[in-house]
Order: sequence, then C-alpha cells, then structure tokens
Amino acid sequence: MLFSSFSFRTLSRGVLLGIGLAYLSPERTHGQTEPVTEHLGISIGGGYTFSHTDFSWTNTIPSPVFRAGLHYFSLSFLEISLDAQMGWLKGGKPADAEAAQTGFKSRITTLCLSFRLFPAALADNPGGDKVLKVLSSFYIGSGLGYLHNNGKANPMPLREYGAMNDYKNSNLYIPLELGLNIPIARQKKNLLLLNLNFRAGLCLSDEVDGYVPTVAANQHNDAFSTLTAGVIYKFGL
Repeated sequence: MLFSSFSFRTLSRGVLLGIGLAYLSPERTHGQTEPVTEHLGISIGGGYTFSHTDFSWTNTIPSPVFRAGLHYFSLSFLEISLDAQMGWLKGGKPADAEAAQTGFKSRITTLCLSFRLFPAALADNPGGDKVLKVLSSFYIGSGLGYLHNNGKANPMPLREYGAMNDYKNSNLYIPLELGLNIPIARQKKNLLLLNLNFRAGLCLSDEVDGYVPTVAANQHNDAFSTLTAGVIYKFGL
C-alpha cells in the first residue's frame, strides 16, 4: 500500500516535466492526479560521435550517428532503455594524408542497455514546485553496451604503433549517461518527449581505433562518446 501510494503521488510530475514548463492537457485542472500506469516508448534520433582513443582531443573528428530505441518506464523515476546506433567513428588524419600520419575511420554499430534514474523525481512535491518539476526531467544512467567496429587505420612504418590496416572487432563498453526528457505534446495517456542525451562509452579494450601501441606509455583502453537528440513516443498500457 505504501509503494502504491507513493507512485500515485509522483507519477503526474514524473511524466509532465520539461525545461521552462510542464505540458498540461486541457482536461486537467489544478489538484487533479493521474492514475498509476506503466508506459512503453519508442524513439528515433541522431547526432554525433567523438573518439577518445590514442589520439589527442584536437584530432577528434565529429561523425554522424543515428539511433532507434525501446523504453520501459516502470516508475516515475526509472526508465529502462535499449537502443541501437549506427554511424562512424573517426580520429587523426585522413588516409590520404602525407606518410606517417596516424588516423582511422570505422563504421560502428552499437547496442546499449541502460538504466536511467531521475533523482529529483524521488522527492515529494505535493505543492507542485515548478523548479522541482524542471529538475525532474534530468536523468543519469549506466548499464552495459556492445560495440562492433569495421574500420581502417592508416598504415605506419614502425611496428610499435600496432596499426591494423583493415580490421573488424567487437567490444563491450560501460555507458555513462546524462540527459533529459522534455514533454512537447500530449494526447490522453500518450506523451511525446524531446530527448537530449550525452553518453560516454568506456571500452573494455584498446582496439577501437585500429591501433594497439606496444609502447609502455599506452596504458589506457579506448573510449568514445555520443551526443544525440531525438523524440520518444511514450504510450500508456
């Protein structure tokens, strides 16, 4: 009973939050609440990837990525997301640059399961505080991801660079997410959300960029990040 009561009080603020204002349907009046319900969602979006590998930040090349996902909103403060992304990951110099220039280009496919927590939505807000409503649209998340590479690294004259000219490999990575869901339209139990997401992928290998240097200074695994925007269509069950 306590859990049911808590969900009943918090659901209306958890799904109708955004930056600047919360979207309210004309049928609702002040003080009314919504019935407790679970929600599913589907999403599409796109953005850019950024490589953080054996190359410096100045040699990172933003590259396009597209995504589609499934979402399960079991509670007002918890979202379970499963998404797939396809795009490119690039860094360093192009392959046609002058000799002895490191660089890579990889076509990537990722699959990521993440658990997103909306911390501010955990707080009790009987008075409908607007600041708390806005903060409740922000989430943090983590989970487990899979990354498949199909790439090409620029050939290098020294074996110490560990260049793999043409390579295909798969890696697991740990996603760290920051984002927000902004309500932009509503119809009965259904809700359209604008999703903004930043994801850092901490890879469990050093082969994402096609270079595996054998020098002692190379002590870190590769990483990448994505910055995407999209829409989530959230419908009640």
